[in-house]
Amino acid sequence: MLRAIQSTSSLPWVVFDEPMFGTVNVEYLIWRETAESLHRGFLDGIAALARAGNYVAVASGGHPAALFDAVFIEVPMVRIGLDCDTDELERRERQRNDVPAGLALASPAIHEGWQYDLRFDTTKTPADEMAAAALAAIEHLH
Repeated sequence: MLRAIQSTSSLPWVVFDEPMFGTVNVEYLIWRETAESLHRGFLDGIAALARAGNYVAVASGGHPAALFDAVFIEVPMVRIGLDCDTDELERRERQRNDVPAGLALASPAIHEGWQYDLRFDTTKTPADEMAAAALAAIEHLH
């Protein structure tokens, strides 16, 4: 969905499939408990891009809603929850080489604490439809 937002919008989107970039061992960013200040610094940088008036999309799966509330304070946002059938989620995970096997099933409480403006079942809804709905919701913020 993030790539669909970026490719269908006429605006310059900065997209983070995970709130990370640069070169650092990925474990330090995925497992925020191992390097909390590094993880928070990355999120603060992403929020600074948004506060400067840029369009930013960030995947937040596995991160606490309260952390994003604190980092993105005063940043208008649309929160989107993505669900997926477990069998399909496992199939997709097997096709990726950037995440360890079993990560999806090890995250059953991924939506805990989050309240969404939009929510989609990615098993049934194509990415372009989700992107169109997200962009329409974002238009209403401005």
